[in-house]
Amino acid sequence: MPMAASPSSASSSTHVELPSITVQPTFPEVVHDIVARGDASAEDCWISCYSKGKTPVHGKVRVLEADGGGAVELEARDGVTCRMVDGKTTTLECSCEQLSIPPTLVHFPLRTDRMADFGPISCFDISPDGFRYVVGGSDGLVRVIELLPSHSSAQAPRQIALKGHVADLMVVRFFPSSEVVLTGAIDMTIRVFSALSGKEVRTLTGHTKSVSDLFILGKGRRILSSSLDGSIRMWNIADAKVEKTWRFEQPVSAFTVSQFTGSTALAEDYPELDELFAIAAHTNGSATVFSLGTATSAPLLVLRAGSSPLHSIAFNSASGRLAFGSRNGRVALFQLPVLDSTSPRPSQEPQAPLLTFSRSDSIVHRICFSASSPAFTQSLLVAGADGLPFRISLGQDPSDATTVTASVVDEYAGLDCEAATSVSASNGWIWVAGADGLIRRYRG
Repeated sequence: MPMAASPSSASSSTHVELPSITVQPTFPEVVHDIVARGDASAEDCWISCYSKGKTPVHGKVRVLEADGGGAVELEARDGVTCRMVDGKTTTLECSCEQLSIPPTLVHFPLRTDRMADFGPISCFDISPDGFRYVVGGSDGLVRVIELLPSHSSAQAPRQIALKGHVADLMVVRFFPSSEVVLTGAIDMTIRVFSALSGKEVRTLTGHTKSVSDLFILGKGRRILSSSLDGSIRMWNIADAKVEKTWRFEQPVSAFTVSQFTGSTALAEDYPELDELFAIAAHTNGSATVFSLGTATSAPLLVLRAGSSPLHSIAFNSASGRLAFGSRNGRVALFQLPVLDSTSPRPSQEPQAPLLTFSRSDSIVHRICFSASSPAFTQSLLVAGADGLPFRISLGQDPSDATTVTASVVDEYAGLDCEAATSVSASNGWIWVAGADGLIRRYRG
């Protein structure tokens, strides 16, 4: 059932606890083994359902070889339902009447990549052309992985090491060309590498604390970086120099950039700074919206998501929807007003979110808006330290345009008590990176 909330004052905002369904991570292996044996054997897998404030339901699904062999049948019990979608064992539809959890899709990965001698993955990005991805880890580890023509190929993809950082990676980004990578780390440096050869071509220094986020302007002649030193800086890549700095009273944990109404396309080589605004997330639970065309970080808007440090950010410019993920497991959803370069400085109190939601108290590592089926108005992918990445559908009450509804529509299974550190949508695939060192790919 969708959860709904309406806009509220800065001192009070509606919060909803969303339910979760998790299925035994080895379910696909169980199915494979039963089909391979062909001896009419059966095996139980667990399905656990949670809703805050209620007793969890721990059900079972019995996996049996179907008549005639070569396939399986499912028999769910102990308070849960479970069926295969379109006969595919990689997508289940599960529900739990006792916890009022409606039928929800649970997806298993179609392919899983493991990087040898890499360890936990802390950040991830996929190239715009879809031919490679980059992962960052601990102790300066960064690798580019070249994808094969077939996502289902058993052949190991080619890996290219990017050497230079000496501390944990915080962020990795591909330039629009898909052939150059931008990285930032706890070692306070920003580095530019060739994704084809692994050669380091630039090192940018100047931040006095960990780099927290990066944004590439246009084709990449200039980039923006944020840091826990409380600044956002604009760099000229060719000169490896800072051209502009915006300072804040609070550390900047994440940020993004968009265009004012009526501005030219951000995909152009380099739009005027006057046409752009940035949204900076802070470690005190607030966020600042400011124009990049100004000499200072004087806010156009101040947002208050809560008291927990903000850790991740996602913005959909078409709808004006803005989301923040925090360290206490909450996601805050805002609706930005229409902004232009002449927007007045507000005098009102900080804006509160339309809605906050959570499923656990674990840090929200990554969030991103994604396209989904036409049945959904909009959806948001969420990856957190609880290891249960999911997608929620965001909609509006037909009778009240200011009311937001939220419901879990997809669960992405496979992680086993390890954090999901990144989630991305690209070319019909959902990519999930984990602290277990694996990259999982799901359909839709």
